[in-house]
Amino acid sequence: MSRDANPSWSSPMTPHDVRRIFGNIVELAELSDTLCDRLEPALGNMLEDGGADSCVGQVFLDLIPSLEPLYKTYISGHQLSLSHYAALTTPTPSPAFRTYLGIVESKASSFTDTRDLRSLLEKPVHRFLRYPALLQAIYEETPDGHRDKENLKKAREELLRALRSVNEGLRRREVVRVVLNTVGSKSHSRKKRTFSGLTTGLKLGFIQSLNQSLPYEREPDPGAVNVGSHSHWYDGAEDVSQYERELQLFAKFIEDFHRVVKTWVASVKDFHMQQLVWSLAFGRMMNFVDSDDNSTELSESFDAFVVVSKSYILPACQIMQASIEVRVLARLDMLSDSMEGPMKLLGAMRTLRPLHHHLLRHPSAASGGRDASALMEASQSYVLLRSQLAAELPGYLALLEKGVRGCVGVFVEHQVTLWEVTTLANWWERWHFTYEIFGKLAVVQEPSHSVRELRIQRM
Repeated sequence: MSRDANPSWSSPMTPHDVRRIFGNIVELAELSDTLCDRLEPALGNMLEDGGADSCVGQVFLDLIPSLEPLYKTYISGHQLSLSHYAALTTPTPSPAFRTYLGIVESKASSFTDTRDLRSLLEKPVHRFLRYPALLQAIYEETPDGHRDKENLKKAREELLRALRSVNEGLRRREVVRVVLNTVGSKSHSRKKRTFSGLTTGLKLGFIQSLNQSLPYEREPDPGAVNVGSHSHWYDGAEDVSQYERELQLFAKFIEDFHRVVKTWVASVKDFHMQQLVWSLAFGRMMNFVDSDDNSTELSESFDAFVVVSKSYILPACQIMQASIEVRVLARLDMLSDSMEGPMKLLGAMRTLRPLHHHLLRHPSAASGGRDASALMEASQSYVLLRSQLAAELPGYLALLEKGVRGCVGVFVEHQVTLWEVTTLANWWERWHFTYEIFGKLAVVQEPSHSVRELRIQRM
């Protein structure tokens, strides 16, 4: 049903709702069609010749490189999808959404026992989890010596590896979520903060007290060539440390650039305003303007200068200031705000890192007692945070640089525009009378006839 056919019709979901609830389910459906298209001939051969030429394992091996990232994306966003769905249906769905759910149940009933949308959204997750078991069942029924048996084993191992990768991604996201929700914000509140859920009942203060209770161990110089027994220190954190330094440089640049832009805009406007005030005072002294700053028409040049300042430059400064507030300063604020999350995660990683390294140096510290349990959980959380930051910070830094470059470009564009307005206004007010006079001269007019036409007329 279209909007034109029924003006009272309203969409059950916004485009944002669709993205949050369904994620990349369209890509998964297309992949599922491809898998079915590949499996049908394989299963057909199995039925016709007893499976001598079946190649189910090879089919999965071919598709796993495409299957893994799509399912990882869908499963990673699955909880967010269900939360968004719950928000749309609690306490009651809108009339349009209720109608949509009814249509979904009606259509789903024709090909599955699962009818409600929530259960349908969970099907891709369950399907991915069942693939290794299905391949294992086929493998056990496949006779030794079958050409596809080794492929079945490899495919199952690859799927199990993919499942572990997905599970690792979920654990990383959970750690990130907990840190962002529990660790202090920009206000740097001194209230006690906890890592509840990140480590069972583990408080940030307790982590810090653990750090203080550990014997001091100097970290080797990352630039050292021969690390020897300290090789376990080089666990990927060096890359994250480099990303953190780049992030801090961006933060410093954004802060400085924001201040410079704001100061420059105010100073340019103030300069032209003070210049006009001084010029009018000079004009009153020279009798170019009266006490009300009205022109006495004794100096065309002075009048032109005042007109340029009042009618062109100051309005242009006002427009430029308003535009820069929106297109440069506001965007710089947004970029700065976007850095809060990564900074929180990096701060949490720094807090957990000494505990992780202590556990690597002294494995016996993980046995027995409350401190040992907390040490293990802190170490695991550190590894998850480090992995997530190493994976996502490069992309974030690239986008951040693009945003900063865009803000600088817009600022330069405003400077060029102001200069063009000022130059054109100065020229026009001084020379427009000359331009108008010259424009009336025949020598600069477009001839009405060509020279050849005039010669023909005279013959």
